[in-house]
Amino acid sequence: MIIREISNNEFTLEVNGVNFHIIIGEYINGNYIAIINFGVCFPAAKWTDIRWNYEQMVVSDNEIVAANALNIVVAVQKFVEDKGENI
Repeated sequence: MIIREISNNEFTLEVNGVNFHIIIGEYINGNYIAIINFGVCFPAAKWTDIRWNYEQMVVSDNEIVAANALNIVVAVQKFVEDKGENI
């Protein structure tokens, strides 16, 4: 798993031979995780809530995203924790 920061709320994740371009942020109903290069976006709980975020993502119609859902939400948690700040 390789995480490369692009900006305060944007990074790429390389895992299982796939590259995910991820943007995380807030909107009126809470948080979101967008995977730009796969055209998908999911509601998110707290960034550290692996289970809830995984459950949102694993049911994706995009098979590649669904198969890598756990890696993606773990990467989001790590990205936020490594930054040591609120996104």
